[in-house]
Amino acid sequence: MTRFTPHPIFHRFPSFQGWAEPGFERGYYGMQIRDWIYTGTSKGYAERRFVHVDHPPVDEEYFEWITLLTAIAHAQEKFCIVELGAGWGRWITASALLCGRKGIEYSLVGVEAEPSRFNLMEMVLRDNWVEPEDHDLLQAAVAAADGEVFLAGNEDRREVYSHQMIRAHEVLEWQNLPGYVIRSVPAYSLQTICAPHPFIDVVDIDVQGAEYEILAGSFKAVSFKVGVVHIGTHSEDIEKSLRPLFGEMGWLKAFDYPCHRIVDTRFGTVAFVDGVQTWVNPDRPDLLAALIEG
Repeated sequence: MTRFTPHPIFHRFPSFQGWAEPGFERGYYGMQIRDWIYTGTSKGYAERRFVHVDHPPVDEEYFEWITLLTAIAHAQEKFCIVELGAGWGRWITASALLCGRKGIEYSLVGVEAEPSRFNLMEMVLRDNWVEPEDHDLLQAAVAAADGEVFLAGNEDRREVYSHQMIRAHEVLEWQNLPGYVIRSVPAYSLQTICAPHPFIDVVDIDVQGAEYEILAGSFKAVSFKVGVVHIGTHSEDIEKSLRPLFGEMGWLKAFDYPCHRIVDTRFGTVAFVDGVQTWVNPDRPDLLAALIEG
């Protein structure tokens, strides 16, 4: 049996050991998560429990954790993360907890268009002692340009992250899908979202197929103040289009794994559903070296 060495960044962040309160479970690094948030149904945790949560396993999210932990470890003065397609705010909440452990000031930007998930994001932050009003949370979609877009998604299955932007000519087709709702929502470009922040350590993108459109629209205008971009990719065509987009700006590739494939990575075999691309600003060779040293 082949033994793989974990990425060394995990040695710098202790795993969690402590109490989980009734109605909650603990996520990686101690995040408080209500016991129904993943499925919509409570797991019945009625008693206070002492738990140990190990480091994340080697799966498609392993590389997202490597990126986040590495960026926090190399943060200069203050850490800033922009989470696009934030859902219930998993990555911004994790950032707040990890920065708190390290004594680092932080600024959170969470962008989520679907109303109930946006409300969950605010709830999860408060559950983890973070006041949403102190940070930049936008109930909106991310698009190539500011305006309005159509958002379609399954309202019956809350555990399925199916909401995505669609074009006007696709509305009728999506309306015929059982359980799906279409709504018009405000949209902001990446340039608009990033404008208030002088430096952004991580842009984390999971936008269900709109990743190239969003980045091609305005990333070049803000790329100078971004340290690393981590993208969950959703098609081979999008993956192919992202590589020259970053390459033409001289950005450095840390991770690049295709969606819907089983891949032998240097950390173990991973069945990728979403693909992974992680790109580093050419002015941050320290980040690239730390990301790929595993």
